[in-house]
Order: sequence, then C-alpha cells, then structure tokens
Amino acid sequence: NNHLSDQTTNSLLSNNELVAYNDEEIIQFILIEEYITKDLGYSELYKRYFSKALTYYNAHQINEDDAKDYAQQLFLKIFDKLDTIKERTKFKSRFYLVIRNELVDQIRRQKSENTKKNNYIYSK
Repeated sequence: NNHLSDQTTNSLLSNNELVAYNDEEIIQFILIEEYITKDLGYSELYKRYFSKALTYYNAHQINEDDAKDYAQQLFLKIFDKLDTIKERTKFKSRFYLVIRNELVDQIRRQKSENTKKNNYIYSK
C-alpha cells in the first residue's frame, strides 16, 4: 500500500496530492522530512481532525470558544510528540486517546480552580 513507488526521493508532493495518503503515511513523511514539508503535513492532519476535535468537545458540553482553544492545544501536544507514535498505532486511535486524556485533565484543572475560588470566598 505504498503510494510512493513512482515518486522520486526529492520530489515534494502538492497539497492536492497529499489527500491520497493515509494519516500514517503523512506522519512518516513528516518524520523522515521527505516528499512534503512538515508544515504541509501538519496542515493536512489538522484539516482532517480539527472538526473531529470540536465535535468531541461539543459532545462533552464544552463551549465553542473553549473547544477551539483546547483543540489548538491538543494539536500542539500531538505534533510535539508525533515521533513517539509507534508505526503500528493508528493516528486516529492516538488522537482520540490524547483528546480524552486532555479533556479529563482540563476538567480536573477547572474543578481545582473552582475549589480554590470557593475556599478563598469562604475564608473571608
């Protein structure tokens, strides 16, 4: 399932050609820094998953502005750790694992902040 058989090593793929590749192939291109620029690879993954992130957050009653902020943070975290994704792991699986963990952490932080605010109010 290697689409690169006709591709020369130093030839960059265009944005239009990139849609033919699966997530894992794009990640490999990013990691080996061939066929595409990192920015183009990140952009393609972002386009594929940003709306999925917003849908996930909205399903968990996160308002739209916060959902967009959380999604931005999510992608920064995922892209920063892209090289830790094992070859057999599907990006989609990793994406949903990270988004779930990030949401749980965000809820914990909010509860902690609310508790601190309440303790401050009651201590006066």
